[in-house]
Amino acid sequence: MRVTWDYPPEKQWLNLDRNRDEKPEGFYFRMFLIPRDGDKGVLCDGKIHIEMKRRVAQPDGSTHYEFVDSWTYKTSELTHSKKPTALGYYYVPILTWLPHDVAGEEIEFIVIYEHPDGQEVGTTRPIRLKVPRKVF
Repeated sequence: MRVTWDYPPEKQWLNLDRNRDEKPEGFYFRMFLIPRDGDKGVLCDGKIHIEMKRRVAQPDGSTHYEFVDSWTYKTSELTHSKKPTALGYYYVPILTWLPHDVAGEEIEFIVIYEHPDGQEVGTTRPIRLKVPRKVF
């Protein structure tokens, strides 16, 4: 199973805090689960694991990504397309990183699909995004 995603995140930032300040506190995206022998997204049983990290600069100029948060959803719990698009069926994970503040930082996501038998059978390449300081 291949896991791919789309939506330009600059259009998908979410304002989820009580203060309704201008900083984004999350985002959503379309995620496609594509069988190895297919070319379009399908709906299937299993779990989706999403891990978020933030880029951290070191004094020597190098960088690394440190863990911030993670989410696990059963595919049956996620919003999904009712009809296929040209790319097939998709899921829509909605992520909030509250209480963490990553406005203005570079973040990285890894999305993993776990088959109902417990085997991890699909993983995205790291998805790196620059979180805007203000969007609302």
